[in-house]
Amino acid sequence: MSDLLKKLKDSGLILNKEQLIATRSEPRKMRLEDLYQGRWEYGLFGDVFIMNEIIPYGEKHGGIPLVKHLNTASYLEFEKKLSAEDIRVENIAFIDIETSSLSFGAGSFVFLIGVSYFSEVGLESSLLLIDHPSAEKALLEKFNKDIEKFNIICTYNGKSFDVPFIRNRCAFHRVDNIIDCKNHIDLLFYARRMWKLRIDSCKLSHVEETILRLQRDAGEVPGWMVPQVFFDFLNEQDPHLLDGIISHNKVDVISLAVLFQHISRLLTTTDESGHLDVKDCFSLAKMHESNGRFIKAKHFYKIGLQANNDKELMSHYCFRYGMLLKRTGEISEAVQYWEESAATGCLNACIELSKYYEHTHKDYYQALKWATKAQDLISSPNDVFNEKRWIPQLEHRVDRINRKIISHEKQKI
Repeated sequence: MSDLLKKLKDSGLILNKEQLIATRSEPRKMRLEDLYQGRWEYGLFGDVFIMNEIIPYGEKHGGIPLVKHLNTASYLEFEKKLSAEDIRVENIAFIDIETSSLSFGAGSFVFLIGVSYFSEVGLESSLLLIDHPSAEKALLEKFNKDIEKFNIICTYNGKSFDVPFIRNRCAFHRVDNIIDCKNHIDLLFYARRMWKLRIDSCKLSHVEETILRLQRDAGEVPGWMVPQVFFDFLNEQDPHLLDGIISHNKVDVISLAVLFQHISRLLTTTDESGHLDVKDCFSLAKMHESNGRFIKAKHFYKIGLQANNDKELMSHYCFRYGMLLKRTGEISEAVQYWEESAATGCLNACIELSKYYEHTHKDYYQALKWATKAQDLISSPNDVFNEKRWIPQLEHRVDRINRKIISHEKQKI
């Protein structure tokens, strides 16, 4: 029996008194509260660690200072379901989530939810974090409680990812899905419409860098790495591994609020001082035109056309501005912009000019000139338009105009 005890002790399965004392004196593993300022909220379904922070008004995020009095009414032109009461800034929660996977498959769960909102003292952020997947239900219930008072949630690509992900997890845990009861503004759609002319990517990190002039900390964990880093944390139980994820999420929800503020300012500006980028002027013109705000649209078209030196872009927006003038009954003014556009080889401008001279001005020779120029553009070996569908229509137009010319000449005789 003594030989057996000796073997068990040697293998470490039985500890002697000295070893037990040494084991008890080892420091416990570091907990979240040892490293981060926050507090635990304990519940029946698990514990949630909460980290709060306030950024006072006037402080800059990137190159944009936070402002207290924000005019958000401009969003009503684009968010038709919202009322003036809904869109008040204190009724909006800015949300971003971190998950164990970038897909919605089995085994995916959310472990961190960031929320920010404007208050009397500044922009407040609250990060809700769990240290084990078993506490996900508690996280979702805490999140529901926190956003209950808001009328609107604001995300970045949240309609495609954040909201469906939360919806799925709430269904899995049989938790009320409050987020679907809220109005939703997704800033990705605004970013694409406003800046796609001058930036290569509308990823939030790229918009931050080029529009907000924000340079992220090199220690942050990029979104695609978040799942792996969190699983490393689960295995090693070292809270230091969460530094980059927590920082990433906090910056995301702050950037969302600042971007919302910046877009609101752009939608209400008249840019009389000429500070806007030319391409942004064209984007704003298109956005206001799509909402029937023709006076605003004309204003930004004119600013862009006066300042632009890009011939290709100028051609495109001369044509678009001409079409807007046509919609508002200013057809004679539209002609000069179509002519500028057609001079650089715009097919659609040539067709519009042919229509105008045939039907409105009754100048059939001019109508024929522009119709044949359109044909030449399509048949050119360097044709970049790929508009072969126009060929039969233009042939029909040229034949009709020629018949009108013949008829007109006969009447002279």
